[in-house]
Amino acid sequence: MVSLYLMKFATDELRISLAAMGVIFGIPRIWDALTDPMAGYFSGRTRLKSGGRRPWMLASILPISTSFYMMWNSPLGLDGHADRKICEVLDQNAPMLRQAGS
Repeated sequence: MVSLYLMKFATDELRISLAAMGVIFGIPRIWDALTDPMAGYFSGRTRLKSGGRRPWMLASILPISTSFYMMWNSPLGLDGHADRKICEVLDQNAPMLRQAGS
């Protein structure tokens, strides 16, 4: 769901080309194909009282939440125009979201 709105926002509002967005979305998929097996290996071999995967999930909270925040907020020095546009795009699509949820 997030990638859908990010793609729409980046192409419609920020005017990033579809080809560039394809590369931007493609590189993480390739990275995941390389690193996900390693993450599974390490989490499967972790033996702690709290479990094998729980410490890894807890350790990922800060990096994931930070990257999510950075993805949707304007860099320093911008006038906040991008923030307003994100809200406008979400407001325009809110009826579609409500309909899809029911």
